[in-house]
Amino acid sequence: MVAVLALFQPLSAGAAEEVRVFQVRYRSLQDATAVVEPLLSAAGSILLHPQRNTLTVRDEQAVLERVARALEEWDLPPVAYRVEVTALLASATAPPQGPAFGPEDSVSEAILKLWKYRWLEELGSVTVTASEGNPVEAALGERYVVRFTVREGRTDPRRLVLSRLEFSRRQEKGVGQVAVDPLIRGTVSLKLGQQAVVGASRSETAEHAVFLVLSARRGNTQ
Repeated sequence: MVAVLALFQPLSAGAAEEVRVFQVRYRSLQDATAVVEPLLSAAGSILLHPQRNTLTVRDEQAVLERVARALEEWDLPPVAYRVEVTALLASATAPPQGPAFGPEDSVSEAILKLWKYRWLEELGSVTVTASEGNPVEAALGERYVVRFTVREGRTDPRRLVLSRLEFSRRQEKGVGQVAVDPLIRGTVSLKLGQQAVVGASRSETAEHAVFLVLSARRGNTQ
């Protein structure tokens, strides 16, 4: 099936009309139209061929050259990202092992100061490799699991979005039965190379809360 996205007036007299077919290999065909449409002349047009993942562009030669360059720069293989997730349990009660207990770093210290908790316990940590649009699921220890889908920043290439982020606790309810209790849900925008913290508790006065420390970098190697 061919979907007609745009129809315009005939090309002006004297303009050299050309038709060119472009193959979209790595990105969404619908997203390709957002790249091409701003480059068209008033008389240009686009035809979408979903079954072949191609689009046909009709316009002047100079416009088609600009379209070809723009698509070549845009239609690239997905970039791999390394996303690190650390889960922390914060408590307002007395620490179980003396005055100081739990991870000791700047992020942990900030959590204790800003939210007035007394100690932290690490529930689990994992580093995963993810690429644009691919859902990720990973275990943090034996009881916890994190899920998200990576989206590249549309306006800022230095940012990565973890959409449909869900951090859950798994509980055995019987033989072969496991219940999943979501603790954190949302969407998080990360600046590459920096840490972000999200948290949740049952209420503002709850004695316990769960925090996720998140960071991401480009590349699939250490």
